[in-house]
Amino acid sequence: MLACALNRTPATWPVCFVGAQRAVPCLYHAGMRSRAQHAVPLQFTPPIKENPMPPLLVTAAIVAYRGKILLTQRPPNKQHGGLWEFPGGKLEENESPICGLKRELREEVGLEVTNCQIYEVVYHQYDWGPVLLMFYSCESTTEHVEHYQVADHAWLKPHQLLDYDILPADQQMVAALADHA
Repeated sequence: MLACALNRTPATWPVCFVGAQRAVPCLYHAGMRSRAQHAVPLQFTPPIKENPMPPLLVTAAIVAYRGKILLTQRPPNKQHGGLWEFPGGKLEENESPICGLKRELREEVGLEVTNCQIYEVVYHQYDWGPVLLMFYSCESTTEHVEHYQVADHAWLKPHQLLDYDILPADQQMVAALADHA
């Protein structure tokens, strides 16, 4: 039985308590899942070691256009420069995930997207701290992409994603998409 309480972590992320077990992120109370999906358990892997730092909340878009998925390459002067990733970025204070995702896509690649739905949530631990990535599946009406804050881009079939040097936090999602191709 799922007993949900609108408790907050230090990062003010809503969590649910499943019976007497540990707290897990609650996408229903975060406004990213419908009531019907509320009892659907998330795959949540806690950090290997205790980390007093709350995770950085990041959105990422799995943008589809005519059967292909958009990857962008990080600029060489940024952390993890040259690696490929799904476009997106950090949420600003008091910004909803969907608004943050759409803002990041406009700022990075000048792309407008529609039909954005939560696809998966992934926790990743970097050397500098934890990241909670909210992946959204989105549709684009065009394949035209600007390079405002990216070095390059590629529209790829799912099986082609494995041919690119992917950002560590995105590798799990790339593998999952390639497996379902």
